[in-house]
Amino acid sequence: MAGYLDAFRQSWDGEGEAPLAVDYVMAEDLTGDGALELILHFPDFGGNFLILHREGDAFHGLNLGERSFLDLQASGMFVGSGGAVVHYYNRLTFRDGALAVEELGSQVDGVCTIAGETVSQAEFDQWLAEQEGYVPRYTGVLWASD
Repeated sequence: MAGYLDAFRQSWDGEGEAPLAVDYVMAEDLTGDGALELILHFPDFGGNFLILHREGDAFHGLNLGERSFLDLQASGMFVGSGGAVVHYYNRLTFRDGALAVEELGSQVDGVCTIAGETVSQAEFDQWLAEQEGYVPRYTGVLWASD
């Protein structure tokens, strides 16, 4: 297996010398179905998350970059960031045999949307406040002390 990991690393950075490492592991219900998803954080390559969902005897996975999986809420909502003025408020769903990211709302260059509809900043702020009070369960880099 080490040969596969080295080949994977070389495809990213051309070196393949350091081992691929997992530094954080969590189990949370991200899809709202009562079953726990396994979340693995890989610090290499700017940070990536592998999220595994079990359905029957099969595992289904989704890879999200570090900035695509921030501020996880108890409700399963999380933030994706495309920069200082680009924020997406998402949750995971499991549909048609695959994990998928569902966008609940967004703020992009001052334009706010909820469920795909453009809304005012005040409406967006109210909606965000209603999302579990928007108190992140995990913040920052993630879960080092949990």
